[in-house]
Amino acid sequence: MINQGDETSPTPDPDCVELDNKIKNEEGQLPNAVKNVPHTTAAMRTKENGITKKTEWTCSNYSGMSAAQKKRAVAGQPTASAYPRTVTQCGQLHEHRKYRPKADSGCDCEARLLFDMKPASNTELIFKIRWQDQSGVHPGPCDKCFDLMCITWKYCGIKISVCNENNTKQEDIKDDCNNSNRKQGHKDFTKKLTTKT
Repeated sequence: MINQGDETSPTPDPDCVELDNKIKNEEGQLPNAVKNVPHTTAAMRTKENGITKKTEWTCSNYSGMSAAQKKRAVAGQPTASAYPRTVTQCGQLHEHRKYRPKADSGCDCEARLLFDMKPASNTELIFKIRWQDQSGVHPGPCDKCFDLMCITWKYCGIKISVCNENNTKQEDIKDDCNNSNRKQGHKDFTKKLTTKT
């Protein structure tokens, strides 16, 4: 006979819980009109040799927009501009189909966070992500941000992980970045983040 009382809930990951709280604070400051349309909010923690160096990296698409972009966002109008075809990360030039650089303030959160800091080789990056699109809320990056995270992992030589949906585990991106099928790698990584552990 199974004793139901023996079941225990997974232990929350302290980094993930703190980053999730920062996201909730950022979301609380968004206008209601923006909360109901597709947008991303993300927080990132950096560690060097296992020691936390900085926690206060939080952004949302909305908070990074210009005044004109914010006005369009509240009105439910498109805010994005044209995408360049290449991006430089850690001295390497890459094809990256939908990355908008920091200069375009409406770019995706994960991309802005990666380029706002200069990752050193002994750095570990931990993300908590809230990506909301027409189908719902997701705990992982969109495909284009996943691409850029993989580029950063590969060419900067740093560990990158993302907190899962219930803040109990950090998932390392490297195995899925190594998938020769980019779309399948993104799909598999997203599934890990939504699997209850």
